[in-house]
Amino acid sequence: MMKPAAALLFFAGIGQSAMACQVAGPPPGGWVDEPMSHFRDGGFSQSVQHMIYEGRAPVDLIGGFVGQRLIYDTSCGASEVLLFLDCRTAEAAIVDGLSHEGGDLALFPGSSIDLIQKPQGALDLRVIGSVDELVQISQSNDYPASLDIMRSDIVATSLAYGFEPYMGCKIHYPESVGAQQ
Repeated sequence: MMKPAAALLFFAGIGQSAMACQVAGPPPGGWVDEPMSHFRDGGFSQSVQHMIYEGRAPVDLIGGFVGQRLIYDTSCGASEVLLFLDCRTAEAAIVDGLSHEGGDLALFPGSSIDLIQKPQGALDLRVIGSVDELVQISQSNDYPASLDIMRSDIVATSLAYGFEPYMGCKIHYPESVGAQQ
């Protein structure tokens, strides 16, 4: 049987974890959306109310392909998607990261694209030959993937604030079809 003092400490700990994840109401004067910050390496950061939308530097995957880690971060955890571009054809796809265990609050563990890529996952981005192949491999491994990049809240919201999905093509393949988007 749990002693009253131990029970109080146990429940106090749960309350702290839950409180850390609750989104506070607007600050005095209301929410202020910050302008999107664009970085020379093609990354970006955007603060919208209590959330941060972030894109890491696009990575040249060789052969006309570019990948970019996009992150949606709240006080409850961060979720990631992979934006994959074929700069030769301007085709694009997104693949959601997988949930990982071990976060502070089990209800909001977050997700990571590291878990869908080698060595932990099935995707070896350096050998994929097309956007369709990426989506097919992803879906056959139960990774949510789509050729419709606008289905991602991260992409849709970031676009509204000035995100350029084809920035990776402009940086790594400036003469490509993708760079002209």
